[in-house]
Amino acid sequence: MLNVFYFYNKLINFMSGYFNKKRKKVVFCTYVTTFLGGAERRFLRIFSNIPQPVQPIIFILQDKNKVAKEVIAPYISNGVEVRIFSNLFTLLLNLILVSPLWVCGFRPGWRLMMVFIVAKLINTKRLLSAVDTKYIARLNSGKNDISLRKLKFCINISSVVDVLYPSALNEYKRLFPRKSFLLTPGSFTDLDIFQVGKKEKWIVFASTLTMGKNPDLFIKAIQLIKDSIVEFNYKCFICGDGVLYEEMRSLVRELECEDIISFTGRVELQNILPETEIFCSLQDINNYPSQALIEAIASGCYCVATDCGDTSRLVKSEFGKLVSSNIQEIAMAVNEAMRFDDVKKEAIANRARLFAESCCTIEKSVSYFSSILR
Repeated sequence: MLNVFYFYNKLINFMSGYFNKKRKKVVFCTYVTTFLGGAERRFLRIFSNIPQPVQPIIFILQDKNKVAKEVIAPYISNGVEVRIFSNLFTLLLNLILVSPLWVCGFRPGWRLMMVFIVAKLINTKRLLSAVDTKYIARLNSGKNDISLRKLKFCINISSVVDVLYPSALNEYKRLFPRKSFLLTPGSFTDLDIFQVGKKEKWIVFASTLTMGKNPDLFIKAIQLIKDSIVEFNYKCFICGDGVLYEEMRSLVRELECEDIISFTGRVELQNILPETEIFCSLQDINNYPSQALIEAIASGCYCVATDCGDTSRLVKSEFGKLVSSNIQEIAMAVNEAMRFDDVKKEAIANRARLFAESCCTIEKSVSYFSSILR
């Protein structure tokens, strides 16, 4: 029996080595429910724009709602091949049949673990992308919960690991000295969709409503300056949903802010950010490179963001303010922005837009991933 496995492995390695020379296809795998997060939107656009000789294929594993085709449509272009699957087994079988040069994924969970295991068996290289900052403190603490074990497995089985956050790169290199780590060159948005529109007196918080995103800080800060918001005729919107949705609605009622804070649920942000004056991004660990924050900058919003992680790489004093997680400090920054005169507001919008045009274009990301996947 051992001899059978030995010769099988030899045969697989020989055939894979031969065919790898001719492989040009690369597969990006992701899981899609009824909406897309910022990372999904970003990767779909990148893989839609990777040029020849790389031949990208997008593998979508959809949930029971089976609406992936409609959900991903706005982010697919250039005739890129997309295959949608309703179960993981069929996706893995197609991965074997395609036998790509590379497979790429970004969420270190059990689905990606299975994809990478199969990829390794067929000698397909594995790119784990968008590894983020939130794991660093837990890895350094010596904890070994299930999510960390999944992360460690995906890193260790990967051929290359792409780190999304500059501040995390050296720590990952230290923690996994035998692995190859690269750094994503920032992020981007669709500058044709997100443009500076006719500004309304809107203050927007847009995010999944979960712990760490801190929608409660936004609500409490707005409550502190409620009188000024009414005086200057501003309206506040919380865009998104999540596990804290009902709790946040209750908090708004408790603080008697229902007249100034509205919940929109999940919306296409291109329908609200171009008209928004002030945008708040208040995460615990890192606001960089939040897709919603980049979209707000491209739309000419004044951005109030917590000064954590690599956020200062995105939010500049010319069009925003970095604050602590202190409610009073957040409230003061928003209150100050409401009082800017029209000339200053226009200058802020123009400077934010110029920053997005110089730093948030898709070309750098496409070039970066193309160079890896050749």
